[in-house]
Parts: sequence; structure tokens; C-alpha cells
Amino acid sequence: MRLLFFCIFLTIWAAPSWAAEASLITDETDWVDEPDDSSRTIKEHFLGTSADIGRQVDRMADAIDMLLAGKRYTRLDNQSNARLSQVVTHSEGGKTRASTDFNLNIRLPNLEKRWAIRFTSYDEAEESRDLQQRRVHIRPRRREYGASVGFFQNFYNVKTTFQPRLVLKDPLEMSYVLRFETTARFRKFKIIPRLELFADALKGTGEFVSLEFVIPLTKRWELSFQNEEEYRQRGNLFTTNHGITFDYALSETQGVGLSFIWGSSSRPSFHLDSFMIAPSYAQEIFRDRLRYSLTPFLLFAKTDRFKGDAGATLNVVVTF
Repeated sequence: MRLLFFCIFLTIWAAPSWAAEASLITDETDWVDEPDDSSRTIKEHFLGTSADIGRQVDRMADAIDMLLAGKRYTRLDNQSNARLSQVVTHSEGGKTRASTDFNLNIRLPNLEKRWAIRFTSYDEAEESRDLQQRRVHIRPRRREYGASVGFFQNFYNVKTTFQPRLVLKDPLEMSYVLRFETTARFRKFKIIPRLELFADALKGTGEFVSLEFVIPLTKRWELSFQNEEEYRQRGNLFTTNHGITFDYALSETQGVGLSFIWGSSSRPSFHLDSFMIAPSYAQEIFRDRLRYSLTPFLLFAKTDRFKGDAGATLNVVVTF
């Protein structure tokens, strides 16, 4: 909880000054040469600490890379990083749910540039298949510590990923994901298709398909249509999610959006399961280091007889 309050305080405190200076800041060194004051000292301390942690992560990843590879084959910078996130959701009735999660992404350029090792406190692949969770985070992440190895290969314009994941629980569990994705660009829009075949101890085997259309309306406005479906063998369950999203870029570091998302389920018979309206505001306070988003939402769920349930989600992410 101390981490949560610190992140919220830092976000609210720093946002006004960062927004006013966003057009003047081009890189992390611009403000270092400016006159010293209390606000600059805190920012410098935060960026310095996060950079130090990032270097420690890079050194650790490089040591693992050299141990496995035997010798150095490339001088490319190691792109490893660590991410810490705090998600807080508050809904009607005084329901507040919070989760603190981490993601350690280790790249191994000397062993094989198409490999990556990840240690996470939740299942990233499962969350990426849920449109409501990606946009709003209406429920806390299921705590599931694990380690995964990602293998990447491009076939023409199709990016292929195979990712086995070991879940650290008693007894140990394994999950597997085989993903195919690409981007087709046309004159006035682009299409992003994605196919996943997965198997895990909870859902059994299944498949996931998504198709997203992205249409730039102006330099700042963007319209997207999201469509996805998932079938899992265990429970013979088929679900769909559809969404319409408007995004507007206020600046290079700030943006607002409005999403309409509705989902359906096949159990006991195919029916509308939920409908959601969710405006959002997002800001990157320190480039590549600290960002947050605030998303109020109004959820109409079948389990509540489609009675509107209002709430809001705060998501703070620190990257090292």
C-alpha cells in the first residue's frame, strides 16, 4: 500500500509541471541543465534511481546471456527491462481492489536474438486475450507467479511466437501459447489480425482470434474497431468481445480516449454478457520511465441484471 500511495502522490504532484514543460523537453538531459529547485531534485532522483536499477537489470541479463552463450558474439545493447505496475479499481458500493505486479523481461542477444525470458506475477498471455482487461482492468489480476521463454521468428510479414510458461505453484503447472500476428497497411487504414493456439491447466486447449481495424481520422484522432473470439475446450465455452474506440492525442505525452465494449458468452446459451462505456486519460510523466492512466467506466453486466455499475481504475506503471 505504501508503494500505491507513493505512486499516486508522485503522479498527481508531477503531472501539472510535466504537462506545461512537455513541449520544451526533448530528452532526459534537457532539464538537467536548468536551475536546481526542489521539484527538479525529486525528478532527478527518480530518474537517476530508475536508470541505476535499469543498468543493474541489463548487467544481470548480460551475465546470464554470456553464461549460456559462452562468449560474446555481438555488441548490441541489451534491451532487458523490468516493469512494476499498480492497478487500483474502485466501483459502486465501496468495492476497492488493488494488485501490484511485476514483469522482468530478459533478452539474450548473444545466445539468440530471437529469445526472451520473462518472470511475471500474472499470466500476460491470458490478459492480452481479454479486451475489457486491456482497456480498463475492471478486475484484479489473478496472482500467478511464473517464468516463460519466448521464441520469435518472422515468416515473411507474419511474426510467430512460441511461449511455454512454468507456473510456480504446488503442483507445478505448464501452459503453452503459439501466436501468429501481422499488420496489413492500406492507404487509409490498417488491419491487425492475430491467431493464438493455447493450452493450460485451467482452460484446457483452445484458440483465440482477433481482428482490429485502425483508421487515422486526422493527425490527432484515431478510430479503431476491435473484434475477438475465444473457444476453450474445458467447459465447451465460446466467448466474443467487440469494441469501438476513439483516441485523441493531446500531445506527445498525453492522450484521451472513449471505448464502447460489449461481450457475449455461449453458456448456457449464446447471449449478451456485458456492455461497457469507458472514457480514459493517459499520460507519460517521464519518458519510458513513468506513466499512468485513469479510466472511469460504467459497466452493465448480466449478472447484475444490466444495472449500471460505475467505477474507475488507476493504473501506474514504472519501467526500469
